[in-house]
Amino acid sequence: EKMYCRMDRMFMTVRLFSMTAFVVAMCLMQGCVRDEAKELYELGQKYLDGNGVEKNASKAFDLFRESAELGNAEAQWMVGLVYEKGVDGVVTKNHRKALKWYRESAEQGYVEAQVCLGNCYVSGVGVAKNPRDAARWYRMAAEQGSAFAQTQLGTFYLMGLGGQKDLKKAVDLYRKGADQGDADAQYLLGLCYQEGNGVRKDSGEAKLWFRKAAVQGHEAAKEQLEKYY
Repeated sequence: EKMYCRMDRMFMTVRLFSMTAFVVAMCLMQGCVRDEAKELYELGQKYLDGNGVEKNASKAFDLFRESAELGNAEAQWMVGLVYEKGVDGVVTKNHRKALKWYRESAEQGYVEAQVCLGNCYVSGVGVAKNPRDAARWYRMAAEQGSAFAQTQLGTFYLMGLGGQKDLKKAVDLYRKGADQGDADAQYLLGLCYQEGNGVRKDSGEAKLWFRKAAVQGHEAAKEQLEKYY
């Protein structure tokens, strides 16, 4: 019996060692794949910018796509962008493919892809318009600090798109975007103070935010500012 116990322990040790070796091997493999994906993306950028190599948009796109297929989130976003816009001589517009790559990137937490996916649901690019899904992706991007997403989500709350109307949340989101220097957010925050949406009316605050947006060339903010003089 003692011999059997020793053998059992020995077999258990072998099995544990094998499992550990397998996990280590998988981690190393995943690390190699990530490194290769990153290198392909960076090489694609060089061909796109003509940095050390002759500019070649077609070659750049091929490298981005290879990187995307290996799971690089930034490359997935870039491939989605190319498919959405289309590039003469490289790839024709394909909104369904754009949506696919945006989603893969967004699900990895890549903020630019989350914004683009939100835009797709707003505009109906490659998918039926859906304010609720748009708001969900904007919210994810907003939580990561995207000023554009914060501004968009603020408008959703202001108008009750994709959920319940909440003027206070709208103002909070506009303020976050405005504090980052987003001209649209600054203009919209100014309107909230001017009209008393989610805050008390305050012409001084309205002028302050209109002025900040106007300095950045925001035409609507300039028009609002002129009304005070």
